Amino acid sequence: MLAMQPRPVDDGVSARSCARKSAFVSDPLVRVVNMGRPRTYGEDRIATAVRLPVSIHRRLHEVAADRDVSANLLVTRAVTDYLDRLPSADQAICGLDGAADGESR
Repeated sequence: MLAMQPRPVDDGVSARSCARKSAFVSDPLVRVVNMGRPRTYGEDRIATAVRLPVSIHRRLHEVAADRDVSANLLVTRAVTDYLDRLPSADQAICGLDGAADGESR
């Protein structure tokens, strides 16, 4: 049985850029293809930065590892859930939710 050998990079792409795109590269002249989970989203994505306290960052990654999901998935779902529960700007300003004027329903 023949062992699969990594394919050397021969398309003019620098070894440094290949190493940056690959998670585990032992030979800088080898490109690793198709690592990670398949993309399962239908909408274009952008990268953004959020500053988190160290304790929340650590907890986020621990929970993600426990559930075998990415931290990105947890953050995306948490933000979506939070935005879905937010009252509209009109409700918040006018107190239509009853919280601002002390009404109980």
